[in-house]
Amino acid sequence: METTETPKQPNKLTWRDYVLIAVVVVVFLFVDNSHNDILNYPVYLNWGFFVTLIAAVIVWRFRKFEKKYMALQTTGDRLFYALICLAGVGAGAWVGANLLLTPFNYYNVYVARQSPMDSAICNIDSAVVGDRNTVNGIEPSTIYFHAYNKPAEVQTQDYSSALAYMHMLHSYSQYRIVLGVHKGLLDTWWLEKWSLRYNPPVSAHKSY
Repeated sequence: METTETPKQPNKLTWRDYVLIAVVVVVFLFVDNSHNDILNYPVYLNWGFFVTLIAAVIVWRFRKFEKKYMALQTTGDRLFYALICLAGVGAGAWVGANLLLTPFNYYNVYVARQSPMDSAICNIDSAVVGDRNTVNGIEPSTIYFHAYNKPAEVQTQDYSSALAYMHMLHSYSQYRIVLGVHKGLLDTWWLEKWSLRYNPPVSAHKSY
């Protein structure tokens, strides 16, 4: 008696897969938004965690890597395998470093909220007026400037004539961006609000 094999059904996502995807998206947004409004961010923390995690993974997985590496026959295969492993370790370490710093970022904002608000007037380096339709709607406009001797930027959905005029004529020297900031940890500043001013009197406020 002949038996007929039923064709295999393509793999479908289970509810566990959807939960995992949702968790990954939420964690990404949670991490990505944790330091958007922190000026003078201590990037050495990112690099410190990044290098430490890479070193830890290399020490932990080196024996397994060496075994698979030596089992490959050609130099090309070995080189490709080494590059893939390094890329994976680097990407994982960067994500891990940002995850580990997320609690610090939110606590830093909490500490900054307790301090009084200060104002700073900064020169504008350049600006880009968003006019493209993206998945999330119209592309936001971005203003680039220097605050506390480090490059910074703000994004806005404001398409005022002043912003468009400034961008069109590249007349950035005629405008200043006025920041409302709170002092945080490690010489950081949390940006609560900002506005554009046409050639304000710099002597009235701090200028950076």
